[in-house]
Amino acid sequence: MKPIVVSARINPQDFFKLGFKQFYTKPIILISHLVIIISVIANLMLLSNGEGLENAMRNMFIVFSIIVVLLPFSIYRQMSKRLRTNNMLKETVKYDFSTTKIKLKGDTFDSVISWEKLHKIKETKSWFLFYVDKTTASYVPKSCFASEADKKNLIKIIKSKPGLKVELMD
Repeated sequence: MKPIVVSARINPQDFFKLGFKQFYTKPIILISHLVIIISVIANLMLLSNGEGLENAMRNMFIVFSIIVVLLPFSIYRQMSKRLRTNNMLKETVKYDFSTTKIKLKGDTFDSVISWEKLHKIKETKSWFLFYVDKTTASYVPKSCFASEADKKNLIKIIKSKPGLKVELMD
């Protein structure tokens, strides 16, 4: 199979959307938000019946502020820092996917990763994420592929790697 070559430049707006989606789709985050929302509703019901605690409104305001303001702001700051400090996210990167390795070339870097060195590969609706450890990934937008056939061939290569942790959409 001939190598699949893709040139990608990360759109910051899409990168921020990906960061928020990755955070807010984690089961632990969804469950904790559900518990917090239920407790806020329960406190509001108690207050409406005149049974509220003296600090209930203050406590609900604090919880609401954390959920609605501080969490999104901290995610935004973290994603902004990644964009500022990681050259792979600022430059156009040429990816060369072969059956044995992935070559990455940008203006300020040139590296090779063997498939065996990858921690995990995750496919989302719009991205392929190639994790080299639990938190560090190379982000490849699906929109940068020349054709659907190239995407399918990449998935074939990924599936052919035994022992590789993979989350594909199938």
